[in-house]
Formats: sequence, structure tokens, C-alpha cells
Amino acid sequence: MEYWTNYSLESDIVRYWRIGALDLWMRRTDEEWLYAWRHRDDDDAAPTLDAGSSLGTELPAETEWYRAVTRSSSLTVKFSPLMPDRTVIANPRNPLKLLPGTTVYFYAIIPVFLGVSVLGTHGEERVFEIPTRMLTNTWLGDMFAGKLCYTLASDLYHYPDKAPQGPTDAICPVRLRNTADDPFVVEKIGIFADMMNLYRRADVTVAGLWTGESRTDFTRDKELSISVSETRPMPSTDRVLLSKARKSTFDSIWKKGISLLAKISNY
Repeated sequence: MEYWTNYSLESDIVRYWRIGALDLWMRRTDEEWLYAWRHRDDDDAAPTLDAGSSLGTELPAETEWYRAVTRSSSLTVKFSPLMPDRTVIANPRNPLKLLPGTTVYFYAIIPVFLGVSVLGTHGEERVFEIPTRMLTNTWLGDMFAGKLCYTLASDLYHYPDKAPQGPTDAICPVRLRNTADDPFVVEKIGIFADMMNLYRRADVTVAGLWTGESRTDFTRDKELSISVSETRPMPSTDRVLLSKARKSTFDSIWKKGISLLAKISNY
């Protein structure tokens, strides 16, 4: 089943989708779009997608309708997977010491966002985007420099086939390298998810999402370098680009923040 595709809706009919841990409702009135969502605690291993059910106008008690106005009155919507809009922080199960001259690879699981757009005479209009899993906010840095990020709930894995990837999860290769003369202890890893392209393996229609590679280097100047590379996104060279990176460059404040954080501590 293809999750990231187009759907044709009917006016004044509530439509329901269940994708992973996300429940989504949408309704088109004569004047506007209504949408609502919630995240469930139980994340099914094989999520269902019910795109044809009519549920009236009632929602669960803990949810509420949000409203949006678009230029187009089209009833065709597009579901797209997107990378998170912030840096994500991966926390290894235990601190990891990198001795001088060592390099190690891990694989992180990053929940993608769902972007919903209206397709009409005015092109593609993004109505809303929401994370497919509940994400926790965290601050990376100190009171002088830092950035609001998301924390990843899953562990890091040495092999991609050991990572419990669901249809709304992207596998992110993470390279850690210590070129300094001293050991470097890693307690948390920053991944610039909003600067990564999102791919899908060409031989897979459900799941199979991958990102570019996150690279963290501790240099001989005892500075931390974090970058993104698109040269090693997945084992197979056959890939389909699903969405481009939200950002292409660092802002100047965050550049300074990286250097400051590296000198203060291991992040």
C-alpha cells in the first residue's frame, strides 16, 4: 500500500486516516478545510490506512478541529513525507568513547512529518504538516548559545536491518569520527534533520525511507564539526527523492553556537 499519494475527497464528508501512531481527520466545507489529529501510544507494527470511511462530524473528546483557507476549492489532497523542521538529538544507550583516529557508523530512526497539500488551479498549497509520532522538545546548548531541537526516542543501531523501521520512519546513517589527539566521549548526537533530503528505496513502496548521512567530527583543534552528506544515503544506489531538505545552509548564530558548545563540553 502506498502511503504517500493523492486522495480525492468529497465535500462535507469527514475522512479518516490511520498511519502509524497518527490518527488524522479531514473535512472540506464550502468555505474552508477542517482537520484534526492525535498521536496514539500504541504504534502498530503494520499500520492501517482507511481512506474511504465516513465518520460523520464527531471527533474523539480529546481532539478538536483546526481550520484553514486555501485559494483553490479543489478536493484533491496530496500526502507527502517530510523531514522534521528542527535538529534532532539522538541519545546513545550509554556514553561512547571514541579513541583518537577512530570512526564508527550508526543508524538512527527518525520519524517523518506528514505534509498535506491541496492540488488545484493554484498549484500545490500546503495546508498543514504534523509529526507522525509524538516528539519531545529539548534544548541543545547553554544559556548563551543553542537551539530548540527534538529528542529521538529510539536507540542507535550498528546495522540498518536491526533498526525497527516503520512505514513513517526514515533510517539516517550517522558517522562519528575523532581526528583529535585525545579521546572524545559522545553522550548525545545532533542530527541536522531539517537539512537532509528524504529518499525511498526504488524497490519498496511502503517504508524504505532513508536520509542523507549525518557526520560528526571532533578535530585536532578540539572543535566539533557537524555536517550532512548526500553521497551515502542508503546501501542501494536505486533511490527515489521524496522531499528536498528544508534548509541548505547554517544560520550564522548556529555556526557560532556549534564552536562554543564544542569548547564548553561534548555538546
